[in-house]
Amino acid sequence: MRKINALLLFCFLLTGVHAQSERPSVALVLGGGAARGFAHIAVLELIEEMGIPVDMIAGVSAGAIVGGLYAAGYSPAMILETLETRDWASFFQDRPVSPFWKRSEGLPLAISVGYSDGAIVPDLGKGYSTGQKAYELFKSLTLKIPSYSDFDDLATPFRAGAVEVPTGKFEFIGKGDLAEAIRASMSIQGVFEPFVIDGRSYVDGGMLNNLPVREVREMGFNIVIAVDPFVYPDKFDTSPMEVPDLMAILYTSQMSKEHHSLADVVLFPLPADVSTMDFSKGHEIYALALEEREKLASLLEPVRERIFAGSTGGESGYSQESPAPSVIYTDKPHFTPQRVTLKGALERDNSFIEKAFSRLVMGRAMEEENVTAFLESVYETGNYRMVTVRTDLRSGEAMLELVLYPETENRFLFRSALDFEGTFSSQTFGNTALRGGIEFLGKDNFSLLLEASIMDELSIGLSMLRPLGPHFFLAAEADLVREQELSAKGIIGREATVPDRRLYFRGALKGGLRVNRNNSLSLGPEYLWFRTALPGLEGDFRQDDSIYPIAGISATYTYSNLDHPLFPSRGFHLRLENHLRFTTDDLVPFDLVSVDLSAAIPLGSYFSIGISGFVSSIFGAPELPSDISTFALENVHRIYFPHTSDAFSGGKRTALSIALRFEPLENLSLLGGRLIFSLALAAGRAGAFAWALEEWADFGNGGLIWNASFGTALVPIRNFGLQIRAGAGSGKDKPEPFVSLDIGMNGFRKRLF
Repeated sequence: MRKINALLLFCFLLTGVHAQSERPSVALVLGGGAARGFAHIAVLELIEEMGIPVDMIAGVSAGAIVGGLYAAGYSPAMILETLETRDWASFFQDRPVSPFWKRSEGLPLAISVGYSDGAIVPDLGKGYSTGQKAYELFKSLTLKIPSYSDFDDLATPFRAGAVEVPTGKFEFIGKGDLAEAIRASMSIQGVFEPFVIDGRSYVDGGMLNNLPVREVREMGFNIVIAVDPFVYPDKFDTSPMEVPDLMAILYTSQMSKEHHSLADVVLFPLPADVSTMDFSKGHEIYALALEEREKLASLLEPVRERIFAGSTGGESGYSQESPAPSVIYTDKPHFTPQRVTLKGALERDNSFIEKAFSRLVMGRAMEEENVTAFLESVYETGNYRMVTVRTDLRSGEAMLELVLYPETENRFLFRSALDFEGTFSSQTFGNTALRGGIEFLGKDNFSLLLEASIMDELSIGLSMLRPLGPHFFLAAEADLVREQELSAKGIIGREATVPDRRLYFRGALKGGLRVNRNNSLSLGPEYLWFRTALPGLEGDFRQDDSIYPIAGISATYTYSNLDHPLFPSRGFHLRLENHLRFTTDDLVPFDLVSVDLSAAIPLGSYFSIGISGFVSSIFGAPELPSDISTFALENVHRIYFPHTSDAFSGGKRTALSIALRFEPLENLSLLGGRLIFSLALAAGRAGAFAWALEEWADFGNGGLIWNASFGTALVPIRNFGLQIRAGAGSGKDKPEPFVSLDIGMNGFRKRLF
């Protein structure tokens, strides 16, 4: 009996020692908060410093981004460095578009329409953006984590909270592809389309549960630390610009209130007045959270003491154990796939995709640069709403699996645009056109557009674009246009109004080759027919009611890697254009040749230098008015010399401009938008058809056109902008001040086709 009692006593003591040494399990819940999520990084740093172990991270939306990267083996410092240097403007702005320029892109304001219950109704789609750029970001940051993984096997176990639709059920995603789980969790409703994983669609977890403490409790964790980026405001600002943030704060705060009581501690690392969508201020948001370290540490200290209750050594000093993940992401090996399988690819794209895989990925280490280039090369065919990639190691070798979601429906779109060009100076002139059209857009990217314009320009046009695979296209267009420009002497006195009018038809057929994402070639015949309705300005030799029929062939080569078509901040653009033309009366050919060159050089985060140059010449001596012989170059003067409507004309033109640009805000709203300020100087010369070296020797003596200006530009969406410029430029006898306004800016865009 004594032996039995001694044995029982030994077992009891052993059990007690084991119970003393086993600490409680700890889970960390990171709530959603968009740009406020940068505060999570500061909290993770503090938790590491205090030695608080984390056995599992659950994140929603922004919390899933930070938590997922931490679970993959990123340190807080690595996460901050990675996220604060990203181009967040493009993060929210991507949609599948044809890789070839369509006329419809000149009408950027579009509403898709459908047919329902016997009526035509707007079809607003599933989201402003497909979220492809967001997915590419997360995938590029987690390439070393294989797909088909159990997230319990990560450096820190992880769960991403998302809402399945249409069931409306909140779920924790705990296996599969880490990038897909993060992308599903932050699929902000209305902004991003729902993200599909194996046939199931998900939207942002914050839609129903922004701080899932209850769900974590149900997983059996003893201690739950919750981090809520939103704090209920002490005062309310109901101004229109602040209402979206206010609504987000009120909604999520009320939703999370119940979960607060279930956590052992809730941390609020930010004040209420921090912007939700200003991702460009990520480091500032992180710094604000750092200022709360003392307060947050005092809240965490009782939790830390509870975790290590009964253990020895370390009443203070944060030295119990290191909670940092033992596996560092940068130490993980790269995968090198040798094969690719395709799911959802259109048959006509199979060969192109396999060649892109061989060129960019096969036999190479999977890194951000080559994998992103591969994904974008497929996405830019315009045939898919989403392109994802998985790394499958289940067979023992690294195999790439490309999962594609093609367009499935034809669409009709109503399109519109407003174009205005006007200058207020000693001579005031302007031109306004309200444009609209309806486009049939096939699921194979076939486009047929009927468009018209009214006001100072009356026109009707029909255009077609037919892609012939990823590289080739065929396009045709025809336009009948009656245009006029109204000019007056002086800003107020309009008694000397002189309309400059013409009626013309243009028809063209064009075949093109997209060599790659930066190079394109096009070639095709064109036919022009002009009728001058009224006399031109003084000095022009145009005759009344003259008719000029012209035929020819146009050829164009373009290289472009600019980051934006309007006011780029980095990149280079070169366009070489040649129009071989002849009048059908005398059949004497002449060549209109032009070179358009642009470069943008970034100077830090906010400043850039823009340099533009233009040269054109006519080889031959056509007996035509200069504005007809140089047709296709009519918008060049607005770019360089908005203060004059007629000085920069003729068969020979040369212009150069340099601008210092300042872009203080990366995103004006959730959907992007840019605000740019600039200081610009432009100079050039225009003259007769023939080149004469003696004229250039006298370049600066009376023949120089110049202006200097300060400008402000607003680009709310990618292909539409508004620019106001004020300055002074060359006049007849002395410099003349001017103010110019351009809306739409169709002629300013730099594009590949």
